[in-house]
This record gives sequence, structure tokens and C-alpha cells, in this order.
Amino acid sequence: MENFKKCSKCGRELPASEFWKNASTEDGLQTYCKECGNVYAKNRKKTPGGD
Repeated sequence: MENFKKCSKCGRELPASEFWKNASTEDGLQTYCKECGNVYAKNRKKTPGGD
């Protein structure tokens, strides 16, 4: 049975496979889902200075 986690950005409950790995977190997964991470990265590139 697959574990589920709540995305900190969109609030959806998703399978753990929908989160990137992150060794610095307690559960070893990023706090936001892959979809939200991709949107964030895409928008970040559009802003001056990358912030």
C-alpha cells in the first residue's frame, strides 16, 4: 500500500510518488508535489533576478 502526503502548496492529498525526494526533510520527500514544484520553477524563471 502506497503512502500519501498532503502538498503544502495546493493542499491535495497525493501518493508519495508524486513528490520529489529531499534528504533534508523528516520523511525524505519534498513538502510540495511535483506538479506544484514544476509550476513554481517555471514562474521563477520568468521573474527578474529569479526570485
